[in-house]
Amino acid sequence: TAVTVAQRLASLSLENAMATRPEDKKMIDDCVRKMPGGFRAMNRFVRGCIKDALHVVHASFEADFGSLVRALEHVPAGEEEEPRAMHRAPDAM
Repeated sequence: TAVTVAQRLASLSLENAMATRPEDKKMIDDCVRKMPGGFRAMNRFVRGCIKDALHVVHASFEADFGSLVRALEHVPAGEEEEPRAMHRAPDAM
């Protein structure tokens, strides 16, 4: 799930990332080091992107949750509400 991925990436440290080939690792590390702020800034940027994505997932979940609650609250025609006592589970047979 998105939450599981975010949990794993929360402690992300790009300087500890691996590459298939050592020369690729060196090239990537050199590029990041040359950026303003280096690894620290890049780690912050990636964590910020992950946080933004989590907010989108959360909003989507909340919308879906609200739709489900409204659907469960809807009383279909012919099933008008009965007195409050009927809100418990029917007796088992």
